[in-house]
Amino acid sequence: MPRLALLLVIRAMMADSLPWGVQDIRQTGIRSSDVEVAVLSPNGDIYLAGRPEETALLSKVDGTGRGIFAIQIAGAYDANAIHLGPDGSVYLMGYAIPGKFVTTPGAYRSTAPGDLAPFLCKLSGTDGHILFCTYVDMPFSGSQGFTVDSGGHVYLASNYCDTSFAGCVEKFNPTGTGLVYEISLATGYVSSASADVSGNLYLIGLGGPSFFLTKLDATGTILATVYGNPNEFASVQLDPSGNPQILIGVAGNTETVRVRRYSADLSRVLFETPAGAFSPTEMMIGPNGETIVLGGTDAVNFTQYRPTAACDVPSSPEIADPTSPLFAHGVLVRLDATGQTVQSTFAGVTPELTNGFAQTGMASVLIYDYVSGKIVIVKLGPVQEVQLGCVGNSASFRIGPLAPEELISIFGQHLGPDAPVSAQPGLDNSYPFQLAGTQVTFDGVAAPVLYVSGSQINAVTPWRLSGLTTTQVCLLVNGMKTNCMDAPVQPANPAIFVSGAVTVGYPNDRPHAAALNQDGTINSQSNPAPAGSIVSIFATGLGAMTPIPPDGGLIGLPPPSQDLQVRVPVLLGLNQSANSLVYGLANVLYAGPAPNEVEGMSQINFQVPARGEAFYIEVSSGTFHATTATGVLIWATGQQ
Repeated sequence: MPRLALLLVIRAMMADSLPWGVQDIRQTGIRSSDVEVAVLSPNGDIYLAGRPEETALLSKVDGTGRGIFAIQIAGAYDANAIHLGPDGSVYLMGYAIPGKFVTTPGAYRSTAPGDLAPFLCKLSGTDGHILFCTYVDMPFSGSQGFTVDSGGHVYLASNYCDTSFAGCVEKFNPTGTGLVYEISLATGYVSSASADVSGNLYLIGLGGPSFFLTKLDATGTILATVYGNPNEFASVQLDPSGNPQILIGVAGNTETVRVRRYSADLSRVLFETPAGAFSPTEMMIGPNGETIVLGGTDAVNFTQYRPTAACDVPSSPEIADPTSPLFAHGVLVRLDATGQTVQSTFAGVTPELTNGFAQTGMASVLIYDYVSGKIVIVKLGPVQEVQLGCVGNSASFRIGPLAPEELISIFGQHLGPDAPVSAQPGLDNSYPFQLAGTQVTFDGVAAPVLYVSGSQINAVTPWRLSGLTTTQVCLLVNGMKTNCMDAPVQPANPAIFVSGAVTVGYPNDRPHAAALNQDGTINSQSNPAPAGSIVSIFATGLGAMTPIPPDGGLIGLPPPSQDLQVRVPVLLGLNQSANSLVYGLANVLYAGPAPNEVEGMSQINFQVPARGEAFYIEVSSGTFHATTATGVLIWATGQQ
């Protein structure tokens, strides 16, 4: 997938806190594979840059994809960073062939610094004619380390200057004929930059175990620096008053996204707001100081407040796996000017955003649509709220295909009473199909409901999903139908219930399974299972059974058998010579429905192997194959 610089034009941030959502999606017809970067201008035109052998080095099209101009620059073979200046001009960075790239008269640098020949050009945004072109001294960090101030000064950040591997920043004069300053940052390299109207520059970079935020004045003098916590990363934008605001995440962790606004001199934190559990991609600040944070998640239980869209999983013949990539489900979080959260919702699109800017008006987003493989323009604005937000596996809480006879959780708002209600099986040993006025249907077929609250429902998918590829999920709340969402269906969607304990390690932190030892006691750090003994883990999503149990019924004895083969792969370790993981299979004694539990709850009994680091569930039949996404641990003793 190309490095598509997907730029967000925030034309107005709704001061009245009305919920936002997708109002319109406009197809441009532009294949994302044809461009390296794309920028949406305030008037709706799109600037595209890429490799000239595949397309023009720079082209401009209108919002429907109709061409306005296309240019080549002699000797330039790649353009992979683009910025729109305040006067509507286009700043382009890329790489050229030394000796063939022609700089403009008086250029800062007329010869390439070496075999690697990075260049900077300023072009007219109207017809693309060159205003200046110059070689630059060092490779650059991409669009996030590349910015222009209101006076036309260009700031370029790189991972190293000349032979120094420290971060470096160069400030060019507006004509591209010389430098205002060049500084080296011994603390690390720059990943994000933003300049205010006075020429002060705010830089985000990595220095040691954490990020740093540094302020430079117009001459390049460092005025202040603050640091983040270990393993955090961040990006910076300026609010309308020139205060720096940073979007903070933690490497390998999607639960700690925060928005922090500083005073202009970095001496005070004006606010810090948790934005939710997701993978952040972009933060935009509107003219009133309000904020939109965009990102993606695969979590069913993403926090929803005034939601306007469900987490419908895209499905298209153009992609083999509708649940991939993991963070394909767009989310939108809005904060007011004081940092208070006014909305948190699925976005109804699958954006992949890298940077952006703000203007007055409505909101438009240029995104790469991985379903169609095309670039589309998404218009955001006030829309109606929804109740049904997302549905997925109750054990993994991941968005993905549903399976027949699977325990599922539904999240949203106004789903039932504020006080939670748990169901009990009736005299027929079955759970009800309606609870506290709430009903869940799949293609109109009611499903057993186990738990209801205002924001969550636990239910069991009906066996009638067997053989389907999609289903429509709807709710009836006190007789009123909510919004519905489409979900893909596959024969199995296995996931293991976990205890809450987590062991930190490489390459991922791994949860511990909710497991029972052979003597029926709970498996724990203080009560490990001996190697060679039997442990029981619990799962859901293993697929249909024979004979078919009644929907919502308790499993009696003898239990039905699983229609699909169930195995327990175990991670044995790393093959050092081949640099690959080594797996084996645990000895499974039983894999099927858990006796005396509701259908959909499965139990797997297996022997603790002499060695093993993580356990998975694999379900297969013929060409179908599904494995739990995350391996789990059990507490064991006596292993090698």
